[in-house]
Amino acid sequence: MILKFSCSILFLTAHLFLFALSPLEARWALEGDANVECLQSDTTYKVDKFGKWTMEFDIHAKILNEAGRQALSVLTFTYDATRSTLEVLEAKTSAHGNEFIVPKQKIEDKPLASDPLGLREEHQILIPFEQVSIGSIVHLKLRRKLFKTDFENYYYNSVAFGGDYLWRNASVTFESALPLFFKVNDPQNLLQVTENKEGPTQVLRIKLKKPLFRALVGEFNAFLDPETKTYVSVSTEKNYERVGKIQGKQYQPILTEQLPTVLDSIRIAASKIKDETACIDTIVSHLIEKIHYLGNWNSAEGNLVPRTLTQIVTTGYGDCKEYSACLAAILNALGYQARIALVQRGEIYLEENNLPGINAFNHAIVKAISPSGKTYWIDPTNITTMADGIYPDIADRPALVLDPNKPEYEHIPPVDYHHARSQIEQTITLRDDGYVATQGSFCLQGEKGHGFTQELIMNQPSVLKEHVIKTLCRGADPINPILTLPVVTSRKVETLKSTYSYAEENTLIHTNLGYAFPLESTWHQPYVETSQKHEGAIFVGHPETRVKKTIFKRANAENLNNLEFSIQTPWLNAKREVFVSDEGITVTETVEQLTSVISAKDLKSPQFEELRKTLRKYCDGAAVIFSTLSTDESD
Repeated sequence: MILKFSCSILFLTAHLFLFALSPLEARWALEGDANVECLQSDTTYKVDKFGKWTMEFDIHAKILNEAGRQALSVLTFTYDATRSTLEVLEAKTSAHGNEFIVPKQKIEDKPLASDPLGLREEHQILIPFEQVSIGSIVHLKLRRKLFKTDFENYYYNSVAFGGDYLWRNASVTFESALPLFFKVNDPQNLLQVTENKEGPTQVLRIKLKKPLFRALVGEFNAFLDPETKTYVSVSTEKNYERVGKIQGKQYQPILTEQLPTVLDSIRIAASKIKDETACIDTIVSHLIEKIHYLGNWNSAEGNLVPRTLTQIVTTGYGDCKEYSACLAAILNALGYQARIALVQRGEIYLEENNLPGINAFNHAIVKAISPSGKTYWIDPTNITTMADGIYPDIADRPALVLDPNKPEYEHIPPVDYHHARSQIEQTITLRDDGYVATQGSFCLQGEKGHGFTQELIMNQPSVLKEHVIKTLCRGADPINPILTLPVVTSRKVETLKSTYSYAEENTLIHTNLGYAFPLESTWHQPYVETSQKHEGAIFVGHPETRVKKTIFKRANAENLNNLEFSIQTPWLNAKREVFVSDEGITVTETVEQLTSVISAKDLKSPQFEELRKTLRKYCDGAAVIFSTLSTDESD
């Protein structure tokens, strides 16, 4: 079973058009790549008839190199002290025939302070192992008890085998007074799974039959396909109906509560707006103004169920479930059918074939059916609002729609690549002394504009102008840069248009055939910078359409048809068109990105290899070599 440690990943995204990745060729790790060798791991879960459980975990791990030494010298574990206890039964290091036991008084167990984004009641245990060196064996034995369940007679768990350790021997046992379903994902036939009854107790034993090291090396932007993972999910639930009904009943009194004055005033303002998307955007905008985000994960208050509407507006803060409760209550009062939906929020989503469990979700949104019958998936916790689209971090994934009578397990639609659109049109004047003058405009629509709208709301124009100009131009020191930023008057994501101009010197490429201008692109890099040997799925960005039209003013070149291409695949449609007119040479690129994630299997397919070859040929290092350029310095 994998020891799970929390980490944060920072995604740096250019909000306009750029998306670049490093070369990518992740491979399966070999035994010699391991930092830690798990000699023996045994875990036992004992579940009582109410769903409360006790877990004992016992592991012997050998440190193989300096990275393993750094990873295991000090271990930390967190737990919710209002719902569970965590106890270190034994912690010691064995090296060269000697044992070094960690004294109880040196094991630190302290409450953690809440962070600015949320209220928590977490404790952390810190274990400083002594005399840790390469070749040492770390032995750790833990006991954890859960005494407050999420729901009555409910239990869920998923145990995974693999990860960063080389696993020699491992076993997991479930002893349950509650009937359990289980689902095994074992693509390599590594597990021995047995089930039997011992009196009233159901016993499920899972054992690793042979050593396992299932990790990716060189995995920047590479993710294990769920179908390649080895794991077992265990649950009291065969489907989401009971959980959806239980939570639906808990939410129902809040969604039907009489609206406090603050929320009722929002309802009154929205009732005067006939257009449905404008109505929803107005409500969300007002909620963002009235309530600031603050997560609440205290078990005593607000862990799974929101506070009352009155409590939310009185404090002026709320988390996702409370924002969503306010929105749903207002929409219901306006004649919509609005319910809370639970979803796994995140930029990258890979669905695992698990049994139902509340752990599958980390975010609450609203599914609303309007009086006209149209369905909206609304996340009111963003700085912006976009009822006519779907935020990419909740799109194209399952959602549990809560209802006391008829909950539904549905799939949120993907982002419509036609709706998420960016367009650049620019005219470039080139002189034979290397001087380049650029005039252009860009337009962002739908999901493609939500990030820029957020930046316009949050940042001073002077700071944002500098960033956008540097993003647009190729040089570090543009001459006379001018940029007109769109004026944002609301939080609603609307079409954003901007114009720009700048000049650069000595930016043309000198070749033996004349000056050349590179047809630079970054959108194609995720597709070409993966080899056929690559393992794991890759994230290529969210569905969208990009159109870029460039006019090289009064320039001439030969064999321009050699730059043209067109390709259609299940993941991407792309084409480049070139034609000559009195204006000069016009190059138009149209890219339709259809999917966010490409599986390891698809990456190895002949069709993807054809896409890779086409993009390498026409996008890597492509340039227009001019036979004549303008000499008029007034251009």
